[in-house]
Amino acid sequence: MEIDSEKRVRSLFWMDAMCVMNYKLFGDYISFDSTFSTNKYGLPFVPIVGVNNHGSTVLFVGALLKDEKIDTFIWVLETFVQAMGGKEPKTIITDQDKAMKKAIQTVLKSTTHRNCYFHIVTKMSQKESTFFAKNTGMSELLMYIAKNAFTPAEFEMGWNKVIKDFNAGGEKHLSKLYNIRHRWVPAYFMDKFYPFSSSTGRSEITNNMWKCYSQHTDTITMFLEQYEIIQDKCLSDLDKKKLISSLRTAKTVTRHPFEKQALEQFTHDIFEKFQIEITNNTTFKVDGSLEPGRHLRLKRIVKFYDHMEFKRECFDVIFDDEKRTSCVPARRCRGIVYIAAM
Repeated sequence: MEIDSEKRVRSLFWMDAMCVMNYKLFGDYISFDSTFSTNKYGLPFVPIVGVNNHGSTVLFVGALLKDEKIDTFIWVLETFVQAMGGKEPKTIITDQDKAMKKAIQTVLKSTTHRNCYFHIVTKMSQKESTFFAKNTGMSELLMYIAKNAFTPAEFEMGWNKVIKDFNAGGEKHLSKLYNIRHRWVPAYFMDKFYPFSSSTGRSEITNNMWKCYSQHTDTITMFLEQYEIIQDKCLSDLDKKKLISSLRTAKTVTRHPFEKQALEQFTHDIFEKFQIEITNNTTFKVDGSLEPGRHLRLKRIVKFYDHMEFKRECFDVIFDDEKRTSCVPARRCRGIVYIAAM
C-alpha cells in the first residue's frame, strides 16, 4: 500500500501465489493499461497481464492507483519488479500515455516498450479524417503498409511513396506518426516477443471481465472480494484447457516429422495456431533459382486465401552473408518478403 501523511491508503497493489507462478513462467511479456475505474472512490484499476502457454490472458498484478501521474506509475512498476524477485519483463505494450512512457523508461530500462497499434490507427483516422475524406483510399493504403511490412525498410519505402503520391507531406499528424514509427509499426518488433499481441486488447478484455463482477458503487473491500471470484473462474478455465491438451484431440495434417513433434510439445490451442502456419506454408513455392544459393524467387501457387499476407503474388529473395535477406519485389509483384536463410 501507498499511504499519505495521515495514514490513509492512496494506492493499493496486490497479487497472490498464482500471479507469482504465472509471472515466473510467462513473464517475458506484459500488457499495462489504466483506463478503467470501477469503485466508489474513482481510483483507476491497473491490471498487469500476460499470455500463458495456452495463448490465454493471465493476471500478474492488480492495482488501484490514486492518479495517473509519473510518480504513481513509477511506484507501481517498482513494486511490481520488487515483488517478482527483481525480474523485469522483456517486452511491454501500452497506450501512448506520456506519464506511463516516462515511468517505463525510468524503471524498466532493459524492457522493449511498444505502443498499441489499434490506438495509433484509430487516432490517425480521427485526426486526419478530413484529409482522408478528400483522398479516397489513402488511409487503407497506409494501414495496409504498416500492418504488412516485413522490414523497417519496406515500411519506410511504402509509407513515403503513399505520402508522396497523395501530396501529404504537410500533414503534421502523419509526420508525427512516421517519426515515432519505431514505437508502433510491427516491422520494428519482428525480433521481439509479443505473443499474439499488437495492441492492449488483453488488458481491455481483463477490464471488461471486471466490469461484469463489480460496480462503481463498490468499496475497495468489495472490489477485492470480487478478485477472488475472478481468480477462481480463471483457474477453472485453465483446468479445462489443461484437460483438452492432455487428451491430445488434435490430428496432424501432414507427414512432416516436425508437426508430430509440435503436437507432443505444444498445448492444444498453440498447436492449432502452429497447424494453420503449416497449412499456409503450402501457399508459396520456390520458382527457380536466379543465382544458385543466393537469389531465389517465391511464387504463390494457391489463389484463394483470406489472409492478407497471401495477397502478394511473388517475391525475389536475395540472401546476404549475415543470414538475412535483402529483398526486392519481382515484376508485377505487390510486395516483398523477409525470411531467414537456413
